[in-house]
Amino acid sequence: MKILRDINNLDLRNTYIAIGSFDGIHRGHQYLISKMIKDAKKNKHPSVVLTYNPIPRYFINNFKDDIMLTTLDEKVSLISQLNPDYLVIINFTNHIWHMKAYDFLRNILVTKLDVQKIFIGENHHFGYNRVGTPEFIKSYKDVFSFDIEIIEPLFNHHSKRAISSSLIRKLLYERVFSDVLDLLAHPYLISGTVIHGKGIGKNIGIPTANISVEKGKLLPSNGVYPSKVKLENKIYDGVLAIGTAPTMKNEKTKNIELHIFNFNDNIYNYKIELYLIKYLRKEMFFDSKEKLINEINKDIKQSKDILKEVTEYGFKQRG
Repeated sequence: MKILRDINNLDLRNTYIAIGSFDGIHRGHQYLISKMIKDAKKNKHPSVVLTYNPIPRYFINNFKDDIMLTTLDEKVSLISQLNPDYLVIINFTNHIWHMKAYDFLRNILVTKLDVQKIFIGENHHFGYNRVGTPEFIKSYKDVFSFDIEIIEPLFNHHSKRAISSSLIRKLLYERVFSDVLDLLAHPYLISGTVIHGKGIGKNIGIPTANISVEKGKLLPSNGVYPSKVKLENKIYDGVLAIGTAPTMKNEKTKNIELHIFNFNDNIYNYKIELYLIKYLRKEMFFDSKEKLINEINKDIKQSKDILKEVTEYGFKQRG
């Protein structure tokens, strides 16, 4: 997958394009992108995923709320697993926000990308005031000689609700983590950088790495999560704690602390990816250090048992 970031220098020919914000790369996104790639290969066209950074909703809300299911790095990592030929990342600025839908269609999709077929979700819009609906695009297909396939939402098997990034955010706020994983069809991904902490974990015999994440990233509810860990292209098992560490620190803001099993290397400033496999328990306060240590050891044992059964940390199902 080749990544293209400069829309001023785009010059692709005869492309099939999947367009969307694709926040979370959930089951519906995977279906849309995979269908585009399959059709592109069948008809011998380059396959292109076109997305935005940051997601428009975060930009338009003036970066106020932590709403991103995937940061750009996370989105790139997940889309790369689907293996399109190209990923085009449009820097979402005031200029793009206020661009008329017709200009976006003609100047970017038609002129710069020479689109032959557009794959778009039924609820995706582009252009100022969200004028660029699927029906709007369809009205120009004969004018610019391209085809369009409008993909209807997929539905969750249990709740019968349409799968969407908004629904996943809602479930994260409501602490329904098992449903989040079902809608994503992959573990919840948190990427970041290892930073210096207060050394409390090391002092109690359970060393942890503190993780700094990008502003705007939506973190799951405070609690403990068995996780697969990707570090320097190697995969490890670990257990992740998200919260304020009420027993030892009682911070005002969320901390992300990771204990990697059987691992003692110095990894400060390293980039790291965490694939959250399951919600184990909520964050709790303990009235003694000994009780905290006992509970952490239980978390480690349970997490090891859970992660033994996990052989795949990527997509569970495609298409």
